[in-house]
Amino acid sequence: ADLEARIPKDAPRREELLRAADNTIAVILSQQAEEGAVLAGHCFHLGYVRDQYGVCRALLRLGLTAQAKSLLEFHRRNFEAEGVVTNAHAVAYPGLRHVGENDGVEITGYLILEILEYCRMTGDWAYARQSEALMRWAYASQRRCLADNMLPFNGDETYIAGGVVPRQVMYHGSAEATLLFVEGSRRLIRFVREQGLWSAARIGAL
Repeated sequence: ADLEARIPKDAPRREELLRAADNTIAVILSQQAEEGAVLAGHCFHLGYVRDQYGVCRALLRLGLTAQAKSLLEFHRRNFEAEGVVTNAHAVAYPGLRHVGENDGVEITGYLILEILEYCRMTGDWAYARQSEALMRWAYASQRRCLADNMLPFNGDETYIAGGVVPRQVMYHGSAEATLLFVEGSRRLIRFVREQGLWSAARIGAL
């Protein structure tokens, strides 16, 4: 109903758009596990950070905020239990994870962006405070990987793992991973400053 209210009555092909949205919701929710992760495919019982970033954005824009938060909670619980978030964590098997090369970049940028995007769209800033340790870790993971003011590719990123570009370029610098770091850091600075969570010195360093 919320989705219907947001689409103007005179929007072109409105009914077709609403049907497409309903179908999308059905497909996504049929693949969302009780733990909150959305499967990357029927044979991949793993919650991939990269894949779920796009799904989280879709859930938020479809008005499914509870489901988006459940997805975010999957990452936060794994972080609290293991002190790290890797390329993917197994669904229903705590502690089992898929580790990729350079997991300190790209996926860590997605984590910061999706948490703050969820909070911006829902007004649930208490959740960002609850996730502050995860975001602080994600930022530090990226910062450690900076070289010549750029971040490298994540080794399981489609370009590398799919063979679109050769593996030997993995450390040549990724504009995508670097942009995620820059934008995520900007939003993180704004959040911690507004919430008074970090000292001026720590914010200045960031």
